[in-house]
Amino acid sequence: MIELKYKSWNDISINTFNKLKEIKINSNDSLELLDSNITLLSILCDVDEDTIASLTTSEFSTLLSQTTFLSTLPKVKIQDTYTINGNKYEVFLTLKDMSVAQYIDFQTFYKDQDKYYKELLACFLIPKGKKYGDGYDIQKVIDDIGNHLSIVDANSILFFFVLLFQSLTKATLTYSIRQMKKARKKMNKEEQEKIDLAIAEMKRAMTLVGNGYGYTL
Repeated sequence: MIELKYKSWNDISINTFNKLKEIKINSNDSLELLDSNITLLSILCDVDEDTIASLTTSEFSTLLSQTTFLSTLPKVKIQDTYTINGNKYEVFLTLKDMSVAQYIDFQTFYKDQDKYYKELLACFLIPKGKKYGDGYDIQKVIDDIGNHLSIVDANSILFFFVLLFQSLTKATLTYSIRQMKKARKKMNKEEQEKIDLAIAEMKRAMTLVGNGYGYTL
């Protein structure tokens, strides 16, 4: 009897979640919808699609009814430490204590977070007792994260740091705008126009920050 291998969001790793995201669902076409559901069940049961296609309609419907948990992604509190694939990882909780290399990596991966989701998380999940990028295999960390960290925990960690980054960036932009407005009073008209454009661009950046640069859970 075939059963779901992944019965809740806590069972689903980032790599498995990425497979689910690739499923194209067209509810207006019954055959396409059936194909999508076969793909969905093959992923959640960890079997090939032919195996799912060989099920009776009753077995198929029973399995499909157990996938309703997918409609809501829960949020959980971030922890100080995580055990991933038997390895202890500590969460790096303060942006101000980041090394320069860590911050550069964070900024690089943050710009294309969909592509570098696991690498972004590896900026904050550090093997216990280690410093970022020193004395451990970072590719192994990325593999552990992709294969064994649940998507629920992954999203909670990233959401925490997105909020921190937004707060830090807003504070920096607000300070810069305040200083530019002070300097503007001593400038001629042409210089003031340039400053006004720069301030407008900074305010636009603040709006983007407030929207999380498109980050969604």
